[in-house]
Amino acid sequence: MIKANIILKDDNLKKVLKSEIKLFLNNEGQDVTFVEEAYVKNYDRNEILVLFFEIANSNDIKRAKEIKECTHASCIILLSKDESLVFEALRVNPLQFIRLNNFHEDFKNMIESLLDYMKNIDTAVTLKSGTATIRLNVKNIMFIESFGHYLIIHSTTGQYQVREKLSNIIEQINNPSFIRTHKSYIININFAEKVLSDKLILNNHLEIPIGRNFKEKVMQGYHGLVE
Repeated sequence: MIKANIILKDDNLKKVLKSEIKLFLNNEGQDVTFVEEAYVKNYDRNEILVLFFEIANSNDIKRAKEIKECTHASCIILLSKDESLVFEALRVNPLQFIRLNNFHEDFKNMIESLLDYMKNIDTAVTLKSGTATIRLNVKNIMFIESFGHYLIIHSTTGQYQVREKLSNIIEQINNPSFIRTHKSYIININFAEKVLSDKLILNNHLEIPIGRNFKEKVMQGYHGLVE
C-alpha cells in the first residue's frame, strides 16, 4: 500500500496531481491512499510513504528535508516553478524533481521512477538507527563492517550506524550477492573489482581484508575476480 502526502500551494494543481497519480498507479496495479500531514507523522512503518512537496526557495528545501527525516518517508518528490533550485534540491535526495512549467513530461518520468522504486522496494532491509528507522535497498549496500555491538553500513546513499550483529543482518538481507569475508566484514559482490590472497578491492578502490576462516568461501564466490 502506498500512502501519499501532497503539500502544494495551488489547490487546483493538487487535485490534478492526485487524479493523475491515482490513474497511473491504479493502472499498474498499485493502490494509493492520500493522507494529511498530521497522519504522516504517525504512519505505519510497513507502508510506503511518498511525499510530494512544492519548493520556492532555500527555506522550502530545508523544510522538505526536515519533513522527510521526521516522518522517515520512503521517498520525496519535489515540485517547483523555479528550475534553478534543482541542484540545491539534490541535498534532499529526491526521487524526482518536477518542473511545474514542464509538468506533463516530468510527471511521466516521475511515475516511471516511482514504479521502478516500487519494484525494488521488496529488496530493502529495515533497521533501527538510534530512535530512527531506516530502510535501505540492499542493492545499494557496498559493504558492512562491525565495531563492537554496532555495524556501519556503507551504502551508495551514505553511511548508517545500527546496533546489530553481522550474523543477524546477513540473514535479514538474505541475498546471495552478500558474502562474509572476515569476522568483521560483509561484502556485496556487485561492488567487487578484484580479489587478492588476503584482501578484496572494491570498485571505489577501498580494500577489505579476507579472514583465514572465510578465504575458501570468498574464493568460491568471487572466482571470476581472483588474481
